[in-house]
Amino acid sequence: MELVLALCIVVIVLVIVFRALGSGMSSNNSAITTNAQSSPGSPGVLGMDWKRFEKQALEHFEKGRSADWSWAETEINTMLGIVPGDGDSGNSEMENSMVLPIEARMLPSLLSMLYEYNTDIDRMLERQALLQSQGLYTPISILVTLYPVRKEVLDYARAKGRVSVETAGGVRQYPKVQVISVQEILRRGRLPLIPPVETITSARPSMRRTAQEMQWEEFERKALDNESANRGWAWAEEEIASILGAVSNEIKTGDGGIDARYHGEIDVQSNKPITVPIQIKMQRRTVGRPVADSLLGVQASMQNQGQHAPMSLLVTLYPVSKALREYAQRQGEVFLTTKSDGPKSYPKLQLISVKEMLQEGKRPVLPPKSQ
Repeated sequence: MELVLALCIVVIVLVIVFRALGSGMSSNNSAITTNAQSSPGSPGVLGMDWKRFEKQALEHFEKGRSADWSWAETEINTMLGIVPGDGDSGNSEMENSMVLPIEARMLPSLLSMLYEYNTDIDRMLERQALLQSQGLYTPISILVTLYPVRKEVLDYARAKGRVSVETAGGVRQYPKVQVISVQEILRRGRLPLIPPVETITSARPSMRRTAQEMQWEEFERKALDNESANRGWAWAEEEIASILGAVSNEIKTGDGGIDARYHGEIDVQSNKPITVPIQIKMQRRTVGRPVADSLLGVQASMQNQGQHAPMSLLVTLYPVSKALREYAQRQGEVFLTTKSDGPKSYPKLQLISVKEMLQEGKRPVLPPKSQ
C-alpha cells in the first residue's frame, strides 16, 4: 500500500513538472525592465490582496503558454513602486534614470520547491551586465516569485555581493540581486531595497565609468563565486599580474607564499636587477598582520638567497584596514637608483586592493620595469 501511494505521488509530481515544461517552465519568462521610482508601493494600496493574487496566478499557470501575464506585471510594478520601461530598447528617457531589471517567476508551491532559481539569478546578472555595457545604469536586479524560495536560493543571491550607489545621504550599499515573493510583499509588507530615484541624476558622472565598474564587479563576482565553490585563484593571479606588468608563478602550490614577481631595472647601487615579490589574497574576509609578516619573511629570505628583493607587495580583493596600512608604513622605505628614474624612495611594504586598482585606477609605486 505504501509503495502504491509513493508511486502515485511520483506520478503527480512528474505530471506537474511536465506540464510546467510544456508552458516553458515559467509563468512569465520575460524580464520586466523598469525605471526605478522613489517610493515603493505600500501593500495596503495595491488593489489586490494575497489570496486573490495567488488564485489568479495559479489559474494562469494552468493555461500554459496562452496565459496573459500583463496583469501580474502591472501588480508587481505597483507593489515595488516602479514605472514600467520598454524592455531593452535603451531609449533616451532611460538615459538619466536607473533601470531596474525584474524577472517574475510565478510557479506553484510544489514546483517552486523543485525549481532551480540559481539559473534565473545568473541570467539576470548577465542581462544586467549587458544593459550596463549599453550605457544604462543597472546596479541591481530583482527576482520576484509567487512563494518564498528556499534558503539556499537566498544564500546564492547574497553571495553575488553588494554594490555601492550614490544617494542624497551619501553612498549606500545595496544587494546586487534580491529575491522576494509576492506572498511576502502582500502578507508581510516586505519590500526589496530600491535606491531613491532623485539621487540618480547627481550620481550620473560616476555612471559613465561603466567599463571600469563592470570590470571590477565582474572580478568581484568571480572571486566570491570561486571562494564559495572552493576553487583556485590561478585566474586571479594571472589577471593581477597582467595589470601590474608582473609575471605570475607557473607553480600554483608550494610557491613559498609568492604568487607573482615584478622584475624591475637594475639597481645601480647593488648592480642587481630588482625583484618585487607579490602575494595575492582574494578572500572576502579581512587580511590581517600575520599575512603581512609572512610576506616580509619571504622577502627577507629572498634577500638572504642573493636575490635583490628590497620591497614587497600585498594585493587583496578589498581595501585593508587602517591598522594594517599603518603597520605597512612603519616598515619604512627603501632607496633605489635606476637608470630610468635615478635615485628614488619606495615603500618597503605596499598594500593595494583589486577594487582600488579597477574602480579608482590606483597603482602601487614600483621601480621601472626591466626591458
